[in-house]
Amino acid sequence: MATKTKKSAGSSSYLLEIAALRNSPEYRAAEQMRRAKGAETLARAEETSADYAAVRLLIGTWETVATRFAAGDIPKTEFFKALPIWYMWLALKGAVMEIRKKPGMKQYATGFEDLAKAYKAWLDKQPADYQSGAESGVHAHFG
Repeated sequence: MATKTKKSAGSSSYLLEIAALRNSPEYRAAEQMRRAKGAETLARAEETSADYAAVRLLIGTWETVATRFAAGDIPKTEFFKALPIWYMWLALKGAVMEIRKKPGMKQYATGFEDLAKAYKAWLDKQPADYQSGAESGVHAHFG
């Protein structure tokens, strides 16, 4: 019983850390740029530009999220219910593919991609009308 409580407390801590990453002023500004210009456009920008830095920050944040998940400290269901993983993968996939075209970047953000695949496999097993807390938040936030 104590192990379960400890694991829940640990998972809450990870989720709070991830929320803090996604709510930082830099992440929010990068997300605004993505919505205004499109992720692929940002990924095609000069590598020293603010646009390119913004998309790399977004993808890098989700790669960090994937690393936290891969560590296995967070129960999968709790993690998947709380985060808009599939939404963000779909929003950033084009940029990831653009960046992977660059020399030496073939494996870029593979952790994020693997996380998205795991999430999609989990989501496909949910009831047809299932809507996660993350999806509800996305709809409330973005319409």
